[in-house]
Amino acid sequence: MSRLKRSVLVAMLAAVAFPSAGYGQANGKKNVEFSDEAVAEAMAKAKAYLYAKYRQDPKQDPWPDKRTKQTYDNQPKTVLYENYGGYTALTLYALLASGEKVTDARIRRGIDWLKKVPTKGTYVTGMRMQVWTFLPPAEHRPLLIRDAAMLVRSIARPSGPRPDPAKRHHYGTYSYMSAGKPHTRNADNSNTHIGILGVWAAARMNIEVRKEYWQLVYDHWKNTQNRQGGWTYKTKRDSWDTNPITRDTMVGAGLASVFVAYDNLFNEQFVRCGIHAPDPVIEKALAWFDKNFLTPGGYEVYARRYYLFAVERVGLASGYKHFGKKDWYKLGAMRLINTQRADGSWQADWGDGNDMGATSFALIFLARGRNPVMFNRLKYDGDWNNRPRALANLTRWTGRNLEREINWQIINSQTPVHEWHDSQTLLISGATKPKLADADVDKLREFVHQGGTLFSVTECGPKGRAFDRGMRDVYARMFPDYELRAVPVDHPVYTVYHKLGKSMRLQAISNGVRVLAFHTTTDLMLPWQKNSFFTSVNMFKLAANINFYNNAGKVGRPRGTNPWPAAKPFAPLRAVRVARVKYAGNWDP
Repeated sequence: MSRLKRSVLVAMLAAVAFPSAGYGQANGKKNVEFSDEAVAEAMAKAKAYLYAKYRQDPKQDPWPDKRTKQTYDNQPKTVLYENYGGYTALTLYALLASGEKVTDARIRRGIDWLKKVPTKGTYVTGMRMQVWTFLPPAEHRPLLIRDAAMLVRSIARPSGPRPDPAKRHHYGTYSYMSAGKPHTRNADNSNTHIGILGVWAAARMNIEVRKEYWQLVYDHWKNTQNRQGGWTYKTKRDSWDTNPITRDTMVGAGLASVFVAYDNLFNEQFVRCGIHAPDPVIEKALAWFDKNFLTPGGYEVYARRYYLFAVERVGLASGYKHFGKKDWYKLGAMRLINTQRADGSWQADWGDGNDMGATSFALIFLARGRNPVMFNRLKYDGDWNNRPRALANLTRWTGRNLEREINWQIINSQTPVHEWHDSQTLLISGATKPKLADADVDKLREFVHQGGTLFSVTECGPKGRAFDRGMRDVYARMFPDYELRAVPVDHPVYTVYHKLGKSMRLQAISNGVRVLAFHTTTDLMLPWQKNSFFTSVNMFKLAANINFYNNAGKVGRPRGTNPWPAAKPFAPLRAVRVARVKYAGNWDP
């Protein structure tokens, strides 16, 4: 493949890291503050722009894709690139992720067209597999099996029983072509990211992918991570990658891929209790993000849409609300809102001039990051993370049952309470006594007073008695006038969405008007961590019911919205004294 052809292919999906002029410019919008209304407006305009590019002519591709004229035997000929169909796949994914329906005639035609595209391109295969996940199981399963098999066979791997040390950087990678056999050259971390993303789509839909594949993926990113905790574009310096430095896009791609491999390799290692050592590859990359996320002057320009596409993957996979002290979704959304053009598009991330790719990546970031947060999880001084992937598995199961994306999130106890309201529910789990200082308890109480609900889960069975006793002490300090009592079997939390049997048991603290906190000594986190949604489905259903109950029968509100108004300074005109009656009963709920 010629160098020019490779460059144009990369440009097609905005996956290499060459900055161009104009990024970060407001394009007529300046300093728009974050709000869910602003996000919704930006998404609506982006969808209108993408629909405007749709072509109804059945002889044409639904969304215009790359063609070029080349000369063969002195005869000019129009050819399609191996990633032909990529724009339709990416556009469809963006529209479906943002809430558009498969039944829309334009989307339906795009899906049917995409099924028939004879492709061996890694980008288009990986992207169209995201589209297949929105289809009913009977339709999506054969498509995912077909494409996943092609990608799994195409990943680079040792040809014999022993790996070649000189090719260690090469194993576990993808090139532009995924033709059904391990590739031998021209690998890069962007193609590798998209290829892994495609296989992960199949795994999320319960299609078996052997652990040998995930081991190849994990080992690749582990072996090629640099001292800064990041990755370069090429897996090894070659003649056309003359600037092998850490690139923001590739750190996002690498960390998102590591989380996927980690989930599929090590999920069952956390069934035993005790604080487990964090994964060094993940920790080093997260430290890079903490330091460099949206830092001006980096090699990647911070409004880059492909970069934010990778950031969204990292944020949702890790569960972290903040990188360092930066709220990744709010900051990324503000960058996008303030750089969106009047027609709803964003400027192409590279010089091919086609804005559909950048607009699709931006829309995916806004839409997926905006999805409701089922539970916030409290990070505190103690064994809060015995089951690190429990909520990732729980929200994936819940989302499949609701046929929509659901998020989860980690909240640091040191952050202000006003940043805790992405979710109505704050989950606290552990097996040892939680080390919560008076200031921490005050924050928990403030969260509840502002309408939130606590949900404490004792892990590790009898070994978790210290946590159970510790949380009872916390509740007594927090609400001395109320007791933790068994939830009656006819309580609506057991029937609000799923109809649960009488075997499910919760305890709760109520002020006589509403539940302030739920508590359980059943280790719900264990089946979530093990992804045991067949044998322990009621444990998943109970969590879903708590979410629906705390949200008054709804899934939840969009991320970034806060039902509690921010305090604003004001000068009172006068003071008014009000009498309040204290009586024998629940006079002060």
